Amino acid sequence: MQIYAMDGDGSNVTRITNSGANDDFPKWSPDGSKIVFQSDRDNPFTGKYEIYVMNADGSGVIRLTNDANDDSMPSWSPDGRKMAVVVCGYAWDICHPSSSIAITSDDGLTTLVQAGGYARPAWSPDGSTIAFSTRACRDCPGSLRYVSTDGTRSGLIFSNGHSPAWRP
Repeated sequence: MQIYAMDGDGSNVTRITNSGANDDFPKWSPDGSKIVFQSDRDNPFTGKYEIYVMNADGSGVIRLTNDANDDSMPSWSPDGRKMAVVVCGYAWDICHPSSSIAITSDDGLTTLVQAGGYARPAWSPDGSTIAFSTRACRDCPGSLRYVSTDGTRSGLIFSNGHSPAWRP
């Protein structure tokens, strides 16, 4: 898997990554200058994902995470200063009940918010809340939940859903 960019009408397809690894789940920064993504490029034998960021043209790739966990599904905060990343044990089956959302900021702080499930974090437009999906098992139906970025509020949004997105 590699990352490509194209114009809104499908023209001008350009390959952005060429690592020979699995580079996926790309997200543009709010200002359009960077792309964050998950990749196993430094773990080709285990397939464990880490989070990377690069310039919009594919240059300047920087590894953001480096830990024993599988880090995936990055999502920018609306102001571009923070990122939500799903943190879980290696392999999806371990990830389900124990995953967290790590909120990392430009000052290097990390806050873990217990989320569970597949996550797919999506920031609210004001940056105060993250919606995510959760499932008890790979084949179980999902539900949409929310958690405040300070960890003080959480709850159920909808009992059957996947891949949340906020209306601007």
